[in-house]
Amino acid sequence: MSTGMLRAGSSRRSKTKSPYARPARSTRSMPATDQARGPALATDQARATDPTLPTDQATTSSVQNIPQVPSSVPNACGMYSSPPAQMSTMPALEPQHSQPQGTSMSTVTSPLVAQHDSIWIVGSSLIKRAEQYASMSTEFGTDLSLPNVSVLWKGVSGLSFDSVADIICDLRSKYPHPRFLVIHAGGNDIGKDDNPLSRQQKFIKKVMVNLSTDMPATCIVWSHILPRLYWRHAISNMAAETSRLRINSSVATLVLKIGGASIKYVDIKPNQSNLFLNDGVHLSPSGNHEFVSTLQSALRQFIDGKSLCYPKI
Repeated sequence: MSTGMLRAGSSRRSKTKSPYARPARSTRSMPATDQARGPALATDQARATDPTLPTDQATTSSVQNIPQVPSSVPNACGMYSSPPAQMSTMPALEPQHSQPQGTSMSTVTSPLVAQHDSIWIVGSSLIKRAEQYASMSTEFGTDLSLPNVSVLWKGVSGLSFDSVADIICDLRSKYPHPRFLVIHAGGNDIGKDDNPLSRQQKFIKKVMVNLSTDMPATCIVWSHILPRLYWRHAISNMAAETSRLRINSSVATLVLKIGGASIKYVDIKPNQSNLFLNDGVHLSPSGNHEFVSTLQSALRQFIDGKSLCYPKI
């Protein structure tokens, strides 16, 4: 064979296969049916390679790198944008309705929320005796004949104002906050050597502000200190009367500024001895009638949403 023929044969054998040549049968693509089998086919191939491989292990080893895409993705609120396939046969859930906007907080029985049918009256023995008088009167009754209102009385004999906050704190631990909190105290402290006027005024104001802050849904009511025929601790009745008027004026002004209310007993005067008992401090039946009647009228005015100053100026 000539050298030229050898070179031609070698050239034909080393010639690169055309990219358009028909692929061999052994390398043809996977049929559509095999593509549909997906992971199952991969499992069969793994088991064919290693017959001793357990079924679960073969499945895991062949599909562990395949991401599992959920049929539905929850949004920011935790709700599904489209129901998952496995939940498609479940009945639709009824929507949960939230509390309507504008609902008064007074309907909630939290200790921090005012109950619109509740009034607390806290004070000295004058309050204790007023409760006794009201409860025995068909004109007033314990609830002062106020419709749909429950009145809680808390009168403590010999009460000093520095004990008022503790008494109210105890009530707050037992009952929901009231709509109105009437405080009648301070008279027993007037004239004491260790409690000068300036200190007493500052202390009462501080307690009022703290109560208003701690009980924002409650209207704090300052019940004016009543006059007396005799002031036990004062140098003179005139000096005590001056202190009483100054305390009432300054505290009432503050309470009204912070959204509270004020009750003044204009019909109880120090020159009306028939309104007092012989001790010159506690009220007679006539005095209690004036006192309770004023409380009733003032609270009715406040409940009706009218002026928070009684009597109206």
